[in-house]
Amino acid sequence: MNERSKIALLVAGALLCIGAAGVMVRSFQGDWHDQYAPTTVAGPALSLNAQQRGVSPEPVTKIEEGKQYAYIDGAVQRKGLYEIPPNGRVQQLIEAAGGTLPDADISDINPAAPVKDGERITVKFLSRETLQSNASERRSKKTYSDASSGTDYVFINTADEEELQRLPGVGAVIAERIAEYRKTHGPFSSVEDLLKVRGIGEKNLQKMRKQLRF
Repeated sequence: MNERSKIALLVAGALLCIGAAGVMVRSFQGDWHDQYAPTTVAGPALSLNAQQRGVSPEPVTKIEEGKQYAYIDGAVQRKGLYEIPPNGRVQQLIEAAGGTLPDADISDINPAAPVKDGERITVKFLSRETLQSNASERRSKKTYSDASSGTDYVFINTADEEELQRLPGVGAVIAERIAEYRKTHGPFSSVEDLLKVRGIGEKNLQKMRKQLRF
């Protein structure tokens, strides 16, 4: 075998080795990708988990199988039934309900406490004594513009029948109905709730709205 033939054989052998090595590398990359690389399924799954960390922003009207729900009422903006995640917290439920009302008593509320499926959370209203104390403190700290307005506020959830009659259009009969409504249905959650009292219409409500406090 002459020198030229030897060189040709060596070049052919080298090319064969390089080709085989390339095949092995591609095969190894495929195996590694299948075993360790992220799959396209992970994207939607992570997105779904992110959504499940929150609480439904509006009360639900239909219960679905496999989901968890909790009820909140009392001194919140929107009482009702809300869908909650498995690790939901009281604070999330309060936020979903629009937050607390100005006269909410949150002294015994633990916002970090977990909410269980089927649980009812009631945010209490401030007591009459506390409201009167706060009102006295606010009156002593009124600005000139507040004092000049001469507004005579009425705390609708704690005022007695005589105090309720300070509202425009509210006489002894309507005051009695308001007090009776509170005994039967609990405190008013919003100004619009007064429309549920017989004898109070939209026109009357607009007149008394400025004086109402909760």
